Amino acid sequence: MSSFSIAPAAALMLPAAGPFFLVLVALFLVGRFPSVRPDRRVFLADLSVLSGILLVFGVFDSPSLRHFLHPEQPLDWIPLLASATFSVRNLFSRLPSPVIEAVMTLTGLLILLMPLLRQGELPGGAREVALIYAAWMAIRLLYPVGNISGDDRMFLIPLLLATGALSLISPLSGSLLLGQLAGGMAAVTGAMVLAALTGTVPFTAIEAGWVLGALLLVGWQYVDIAGIVVGSLAGSLFLGAVSARLVRKIPGRFLWGRYALVIACTLALLIIGVARTLKTLKDQGGGY
Repeated sequence: MSSFSIAPAAALMLPAAGPFFLVLVALFLVGRFPSVRPDRRVFLADLSVLSGILLVFGVFDSPSLRHFLHPEQPLDWIPLLASATFSVRNLFSRLPSPVIEAVMTLTGLLILLMPLLRQGELPGGAREVALIYAAWMAIRLLYPVGNISGDDRMFLIPLLLATGALSLISPLSGSLLLGQLAGGMAAVTGAMVLAALTGTVPFTAIEAGWVLGALLLVGWQYVDIAGIVVGSLAGSLFLGAVSARLVRKIPGRFLWGRYALVIACTLALLIIGVARTLKTLKDQGGGY
């Protein structure tokens, strides 16, 4: 991309308002029915988030839904894999969720990288897959999720910031589609944050995190976003989760201070990724 302007970029992201309001309204309605069993409320809230994710792909990448049951490109697989993760988690809810997610993440990782593995274009092959998988699961396990309590809203902050950063970096790195999908996911995550601030809607955010991981993987391996940039985004998720775990020990009266610390820790690495992208664009003669 040789130039970048805020106004056209904002116009291209306007369709993300649909998923944002869908998820926000759906979560609000789920929160208005306290008589529903706690585990069922989490299920309905997660289903609302998954619906928003599918709408994001429907709005920005409609072929991925037309090819839902027979994906052709790596991006086409993401809606199906996210839906499969949600379905398997709930069908086998008596098993520990991390075990199910570990299996589904490995399956998804192999599927997304299969074109490169078949052509021998993935440096290191199985070793590279193992390292990516270990990093993906290490980040996931830092985010606590309860089947009834859902995710702690503080842990949504790194997810929102990293997704928003990817939506900025991807168009500058040459993929408007990936940027639009990330922007749509940022809108969905933003709706989750607003709903979580009410404290009445528990959800796990597992599928939203899974999709962000898949988008980072596609951006790195197929869009050629620099490894250091992808690493800074993944690192921000890691550092954000670690800081959220630490600051939860600070007394409750310093709530906004805790949020500020998590935001600062997350942004510390995100700034590196954005700065590196802008420097690369400038060195190539592009404007921004």
